[in-house]
Amino acid sequence: KMLKMLRVVRVMRFFRELRNMIAAIVGSFTTLIWAILAISLMMLVFGLALVNGISTYLADTHPARIPEALMEDIRWHWGSVPASVLTLYKATSGGSDWEPLAAPLVEAGAMYYAVFLAYIALSTIAVLNV
Repeated sequence: KMLKMLRVVRVMRFFRELRNMIAAIVGSFTTLIWAILAISLMMLVFGLALVNGISTYLADTHPARIPEALMEDIRWHWGSVPASVLTLYKATSGGSDWEPLAAPLVEAGAMYYAVFLAYIALSTIAVLNV
């Protein structure tokens, strides 16, 4: 039994680097959680601003003047805060090309399109360091 113990100790010596790597990964989880929270908060703030812009556009524009395809895009991408946050996530992560996602914002006004472009620039360049 003592020989088996010595063998285990000898083998464990080779896994020292593995233990150090696992300890580093576990130690970085709190930083990862804070980073995810910060990115989620940024997406929520921009999503709220863009949904507000879309709802203002819908309130100011007669429904007959809004094309059905545009209305479908608005409902699908910018119809609610969770949908807008998902749309922003898709635009940032490469899930969808951001130009078609921004088409309803162009109709809503140049300011909302500029806010969307500012989000894309801020998230890809400053936050994600891409």
